[in-house]
Amino acid sequence: MNSTLARELLSLRASVFRARQFLDAVRVMLPRVLLKETLARYLADGIITAEVMDAALTARHPVGMEPLTRHLFEVSVDVMYLVTEPDPSYAAARTVAWNILRWDRIWTLQEQAEQKDPSLGPGKTPELRADEAIKNFAKSLEADGEDGSPVLRAYDELKARKPLPLHWSGGTRTRVVNEVERRASAVEPHLALLHGLWHMLSSDSHPSPWAARVRLAVDKTDGAVRFEPDPAIGTETATLQAASHGTIMLDLTRRWVAEGYSRSSSF
Repeated sequence: MNSTLARELLSLRASVFRARQFLDAVRVMLPRVLLKETLARYLADGIITAEVMDAALTARHPVGMEPLTRHLFEVSVDVMYLVTEPDPSYAAARTVAWNILRWDRIWTLQEQAEQKDPSLGPGKTPELRADEAIKNFAKSLEADGEDGSPVLRAYDELKARKPLPLHWSGGTRTRVVNEVERRASAVEPHLALLHGLWHMLSSDSHPSPWAARVRLAVDKTDGAVRFEPDPAIGTETATLQAASHGTIMLDLTRRWVAEGYSRSSSF
């Protein structure tokens, strides 16, 4: 491993350390408990993703990093979108309502599959369905001294949407990325670069037999198939780029989570 790659991997680990250090220091307390916990959960998601990236890149496996890099980018975009919303507390409520509805939809699909093919089940049965789960969540907020009505309002709003939107904002992720770039590009110079990267990653995250990463060769004489070259070990350039992107995006997430906590007293 050359010194440049070693430094980039150390930078990624330093970014994880800074994010963990910040997460250890924050407190989820009144006011705006839900907003603060939502931001903390986003940062935890980013940390977990970056740590998986670090393990894969240390083993020199950059091929397959596209979904993880894309995920980490979307974590940072979600945080920026939430913090720059006119009412971030209501945006946080929407994240809860959307996730409960999404999981309820997954349970429904599982039940339908089991009815068609009993050999698939029985699967795990949810303790609560969506309507009851959201009411309990609102009650838990109220027990903590926070108003639970925004969560119920967000739930009713999203439940009325048929089908459920692809993103908790109510739109598509493409719309969210475009809106974040409009709102924050003046203070985040990396956004334009990362937006282009996201489009590339969105393509690379989906299977394609003719993608550049599928390095397959067919021998014209006997028809034998082989990897060429073996993709198990990636190039230092690809590993270096993936590590650099991971560092940039986790630092971006941490900064905007910190911004959200800073603004929470004035929202």
